Amino acid sequence: MFVSAQFRCANEKLIDLATLEPMLAAAAYACGPLALSYYFTETTTGNVGHARPASTPENLVRLWNRKTTVMLHLLSSPRSDQGPFASVYFGRSDRPGGEVPPTAGEVGWLRSVTDEEHANLLLGVKRAFVLADGWSGHLHAATDEILATAELGFTGMSRWRPFPDEGVDGARDAETIKRWYEWQHPENTNDRIEILRSVRSHIGPRVRGTYWGTLLGPALVAELGGIARIIREAPVVVAEPLGNGGAYLQLTPTPEPITTVAMQRGLLELERFLGPVLVPTPPYWATRGAER
Repeated sequence: MFVSAQFRCANEKLIDLATLEPMLAAAAYACGPLALSYYFTETTTGNVGHARPASTPENLVRLWNRKTTVMLHLLSSPRSDQGPFASVYFGRSDRPGGEVPPTAGEVGWLRSVTDEEHANLLLGVKRAFVLADGWSGHLHAATDEILATAELGFTGMSRWRPFPDEGVDGARDAETIKRWYEWQHPENTNDRIEILRSVRSHIGPRVRGTYWGTLLGPALVAELGGIARIIREAPVVVAEPLGNGGAYLQLTPTPEPITTVAMQRGLLELERFLGPVLVPTPPYWATRGAER
C-alpha cells in the first residue's frame, strides 16, 4: 500500500528557521523506520538537481533558505521501485497571483506502508501540520504508487500499459483495442485532479476533497461548527482535535484504497459533511457514483 499526504500553510511558517528544524524532524518521523538519506532541490529556473546523500539538518536548512529554492525533496532512496520507499518535500510559492493567499507553502509525503507502519506516518504528518499552523490537508491511500503520487499535484498520472499483442495473423481485435483505450485503473482519480486544476487558487483555505485522512485548520473547524460538533457528528472512525485548534478525520482504522466498501460509503458520507468547506466544484463522489 502507498500513502501520499499533503497540507498547505503560510510560506513564513516554512521559511522561518525556528519552525523548519522541528518540521524536518516531524517529516522524518513520518517516514520511519525508513531514513531520509538523500535530497535534491528544484529552483526558480526550473532546474531539478540529482539525488545526493543528505548532509546535516543545518545544511538542509541553508539549502531551503536559498532565494532560488522552490522545493526541497528528501528521500529514503534515489529510486522508488527498489523496495520500501519514503519521501517528503517542502515547497513554497512566492509569486503573487498564483495562489490565494499568494504566499502559500506546502509539505507533502509519499511512502509505502504496512498496516503497522502507518502510525508513524500519521503522527509525523499531524505534528508537522500543527507546527506549520496548516490550513487544510489530506492523506490518500492507493495500491499503485503512481496514483498515490498523482494526488499530490494537479496533473493526472496513470500507470503505462503495454499495447495488446497482435493476433496470429498480425492483426489486433477491434474490441480488444477499444477496451484497452477505455481501461482505467479502478483507483484512478485523474478526473478529480483535472477538475481541481481550475480551482487550485482556492486550495489552502478550502479542502480539496474527501480522502482516507483529512486535516482541518482552525478556520475550517470553526466553519463546520466547532470541534465538539465535528467529534460528535463526523461520519468517520477517528475524529480528534489537533494542537493548533484544528482537527483530524480518518475513514478507516488502517489505509484502504477507494475501491473498498468501507471507503466507498465513507467518502460519500464525508463529502456531505465537509460540503461547506470543500473547494467550489461539484461533489466528486456523488457525481462519480451517479455516473457509474
